[in-house]
Amino acid sequence: MSKRNYWTVIWCCIFILSACNFIPQTLSGSEESKGSTSATADVSDAEPIDIEYADAKAEANFAIQKQDFHLLALNNKGISVPGIDLKNYALSDLEQQCGLKILANSGDEITEDGELAKRKKLFTYAAQYNQLVLVACREK
Repeated sequence: MSKRNYWTVIWCCIFILSACNFIPQTLSGSEESKGSTSATADVSDAEPIDIEYADAKAEANFAIQKQDFHLLALNNKGISVPGIDLKNYALSDLEQQCGLKILANSGDEITEDGELAKRKKLFTYAAQYNQLVLVACREK
């Protein structure tokens, strides 16, 4: 192999390996951005919930014990917080005081059979969870 081809291969390998190490940082995943901007609201992504076996009351009580007061939100055409009347609470106040976790697969697009029924269960679950956690959040 000629010296020129050798260095071309080496540089290509370096570029490929460095591209594999690139990890984009998002607002919700970056610890630096959470700590450095206290004025921004606390919104993050929630872990997926297996709605068939989820117990809203038990999980809300567990979250309260851990001092995790994030409310569960749906990301439809806008952010909605099931179980909370946004006429009585400003969304920005809820974000700052309690924080929000956006539920996975909570968009307004339904692509599979049976997904509508799961969304209804998810909404009911989130409403029950939020009503319990909101009380604790306001008392903190």
